Amino acid sequence: MKRPFLAPLPVILLCAALCIACIQSHREVARLLVQAEALMEAYPDSARQCIEAIQHTSDLPEDYRMRYCLLSVYIKAKTGSDISNDTLIVEAKNYFLQQKDFPRAALAAFYSGRVWQYRGDNRALQAYLEAGEWVEHIADSLLKGRVVRNIGLLYYDSWADYQSAIPHLKNSRRYI
Repeated sequence: MKRPFLAPLPVILLCAALCIACIQSHREVARLLVQAEALMEAYPDSARQCIEAIQHTSDLPEDYRMRYCLLSVYIKAKTGSDISNDTLIVEAKNYFLQQKDFPRAALAAFYSGRVWQYRGDNRALQAYLEAGEWVEHIADSLLKGRVVRNIGLLYYDSWADYQSAIPHLKNSRRYI
């Protein structure tokens, strides 16, 4: 007796259901990322809740993973958490540059500078200088001020280059 050809049907239906579930979960992640971005400056604790609701970040598409990384570091820094081990932010910076997403690239460069600075690494100044190049092309004056200020502070604190520090510190006041 011949078996009916129904065995593959449940497998196909299961695969279709899994695909739909993945699409819905990516929609939810996208919604949480947008919410976190909207909340991060004024309400970082609420943004943190959005970010913490995202699970299995290694399974996310690259764009979502890099946005998650950037938001995670931003929110940690904003709420006073330790960011010294968040070196993945450098990968996020490179990704956003590749995508020509200069506002996010500038923010990621700034936070990579913060990570290096917390680690006592000389790469902090280079990261801030990179952020300074890209920040000139965006409208975020607060970020511009932060970048210029941190460049000035590094010159002042770390390298005792007061002649370079003073103009940066003065210029940062224009933005903040």
